[in-house]
Amino acid sequence: MSVGRVVYILLGITLIGFALFIAYALTIGRHVTNYLGAGPSFVIAFTVPYIIGAFIGDWIGRRRDYRLWGANPSLGIPGHLRAEL
Repeated sequence: MSVGRVVYILLGITLIGFALFIAYALTIGRHVTNYLGAGPSFVIAFTVPYIIGAFIGDWIGRRRDYRLWGANPSLGIPGHLRAEL
């Protein structure tokens, strides 16, 4: 697994996963807790949004070919250095 892919997955977990967690808590979290109880709702709330965020981050990275921010061909970075960024 390349460093770029790991970075995109971690960004998906932290940024997108946290945003999904907040959206879940503000919208349907109360209804899921009333229906399932506290235990399963706790597990769902702290796993599902972050897993979905990881998949979204990986998808975004795949669309960008796992290029990181500094690996921009317009900046004049040589090809052998661009692959290592």
